[in-house]
Amino acid sequence: MNIVQWLLAGDISIQYGVYKYLFPQDSTILAQYQERISQEGYGARFLACQNKIGHWGLYYYQPKWTCTHYTLLDLKNLEISRNEPACCKMVKQMFQDCQKEEGSLNLSKYDHPSDLAIDGMALNYSAYFDGCEENIHRLIDSILARQEPTGQFDLAGSRGVYTPMVTICVLEGIGECLLRRPSYRTEDLLNAEEKAINYLIEQRFFMNSTDKKITQLTYPSRYRYDLLRMASYLARRDIPYQPAFQPLFDWILSKQKFEGWWYLENILPGNIHFEMESKNQPSRLITLKALHVLHHYKVLTL
Repeated sequence: MNIVQWLLAGDISIQYGVYKYLFPQDSTILAQYQERISQEGYGARFLACQNKIGHWGLYYYQPKWTCTHYTLLDLKNLEISRNEPACCKMVKQMFQDCQKEEGSLNLSKYDHPSDLAIDGMALNYSAYFDGCEENIHRLIDSILARQEPTGQFDLAGSRGVYTPMVTICVLEGIGECLLRRPSYRTEDLLNAEEKAINYLIEQRFFMNSTDKKITQLTYPSRYRYDLLRMASYLARRDIPYQPAFQPLFDWILSKQKFEGWWYLENILPGNIHFEMESKNQPSRLITLKALHVLHHYKVLTL
């Protein structure tokens, strides 16, 4: 089967992605596909897991993976409609319940220091869904104040031992603000993005890390950094090509199977609402992301 036909036989969110990223359609057609994400397939199944008080799981961060925080991130990554009522309502409620005076978030029921990776992920989905402008501005202020001079973001108390995990979570939040809400601290956000990307380039995107999961194809990524997630960020933000990106593209090509698809190599352990795809099997979610990167940078012609 032609690889595009195979993708179009998948979930409605995959179909939407094909027509948005690989074969762009006009806004009317795209809107029709996007509206269906809440009504069928993965999107509808995630929405159906919401309980009577509005949460997924027990609270914003309990239990891990099936809580409100990660489910909102899942729905955002499927690109459900930005005005989906269930999502917009819970984002607004999250800021009311969890935002600290200085703008960071505590998604626990108990007094707990803010976590920069969680703040970055929350910025990612809250910037995507409609509403909460003032709260988002306060969160942006808090996040930008915590960037290291060398460009990376990391957890308090890391003692100089840096990983790319926090940086990619924050980068995605910054990128979503620049895509969806470019009117607040635009230059500061662009500068922070550039510094963070330059830091990752200097580290060769951590391709030689002892953490082997960085070179595994993972979905959903949650808080984890991996090379496809990094490359996908560059494509979504339309960051101009640099020779330093080429090893990322070569790595993606090296993972492609003879049939044209990519496998899902890693699933993070823990609670799930339902299984989206099976490990070590052809993955439409991964294949769409890989093709988007390679198509965007003209590495592969469809």
